[in-house]
Amino acid sequence: SGDQPFVGYSHDAGPVQGVLYEIPKEDGHFHSIGQLMHANLSAPGHNLYKESLAFESALTSSRYGLRGLGFQPSYAIGNSLADPRIPLGQYYQNLSLNDMLANGDNAFDAGMHYDYSYLLNDALWDAYFFSTVPRDLQEGNLDDATANKRIKVYYNQGLPPMPEDLLDYGAAAANLMVDGAFNVNSTSVEAWASFLANVYGAEGSSSSSGKVSFPRLSSSTFPAEEGADSAAAETYVGYRQLDSEEINALAKEIVDQIRLRAQRGSDPRPFVSLSEFVNRSVVPEDESPYSADSEEYLQLALKGPLQAAIDEAGLNDRYLDEVVVPIAHQNFDQALQGGNPKPGGARSAAGPAASNAPGFLTQADLLARLGPSLAVRSDTFRVRAFGEVLNPNDSSIVEAKAFCEAIFQRVPEADVEEGSEAGDNTEWNGLHREFKLVEFRWISPQEM
Repeated sequence: SGDQPFVGYSHDAGPVQGVLYEIPKEDGHFHSIGQLMHANLSAPGHNLYKESLAFESALTSSRYGLRGLGFQPSYAIGNSLADPRIPLGQYYQNLSLNDMLANGDNAFDAGMHYDYSYLLNDALWDAYFFSTVPRDLQEGNLDDATANKRIKVYYNQGLPPMPEDLLDYGAAAANLMVDGAFNVNSTSVEAWASFLANVYGAEGSSSSSGKVSFPRLSSSTFPAEEGADSAAAETYVGYRQLDSEEINALAKEIVDQIRLRAQRGSDPRPFVSLSEFVNRSVVPEDESPYSADSEEYLQLALKGPLQAAIDEAGLNDRYLDEVVVPIAHQNFDQALQGGNPKPGGARSAAGPAASNAPGFLTQADLLARLGPSLAVRSDTFRVRAFGEVLNPNDSSIVEAKAFCEAIFQRVPEADVEEGSEAGDNTEWNGLHREFKLVEFRWISPQEM
């Protein structure tokens, strides 16, 4: 009838409905930091370019490079996509230093511009978690205290914690453990595939067809099936499912990204924090082992490892029917000075026009399910030992052999070393967690 806007890839055709954001509807909604992708935590947009160009009739002014300057990422938390206004090796940019803005009769201060995804992920992923302990927790039902059943109450020396300890902001983590935490530094394709296929999610996260669902909205009722492209209605109101072949392809690409990013700087190392795993790699060009125009550097700098793996596995190739190229629009110019090709972070503005629609699988969609189980270190270790007794008169004769297995686990119980030297880490307070022997058994030679 002409009174409905079109959503998606076109302004004059296609679907007329789209659901992009969700408001939590009940207690226990949140299990993962990744579910906060819906939060509007970006800075508000401003009318800087309008104020400058209000009385200009020509549309050729280079100052139109400021168009969209105030726009910020919609799904900031969990995703980590480079900002088109910021050089790839940085997470902020002082736009006031641009010559076009600093001189002339129309000069104005564009101020600082920040990579909100990078900074929000850095602030949240290691410092906070959702315990899923209900606020009305009462004594006597601690074994079923958490809505996320992967999080278990820890009984210190066989004694349960008090309900107030589980509800206390500063004490909850000291009384909880994660059942089946997964080390993101794993380079086992099989382990990643198993983890992806058994993620904690909303009820019905795995369908009867054997596919694994990653719904962005808890109220989504149908998937964006194979064949749904940029013009399909389910792309904007549905959710993604992955079959076993796609899961295996994704697992392989994740392992490739982990190996690639171990070389991201001058000092190769694994991920030492969850935020480092979630975020894109912000490595200045002169410190990267890869050249600035190489495919490796662009993968590191443009997106987080999970998004890079999704893209390399081709899981969103169905949306390549309508794409935006880096040189398409002047407002994608990070330098705000026009020119062809566009430099710096402007490459991040390219891609499918339907990018980040609910049916378009994103890193944040994965983290909304995987997040509660992720860790950057392993806390449980299996140790096997072998011993033998030799004949005292003839060392070539073995009198007896023994094989054993022990399970050691880092537990929430913590001690503080009095007078500890912090060394290079001036923030360390001497607190450390101890390993305990939690299981021991004798085993047969065949089990070694």
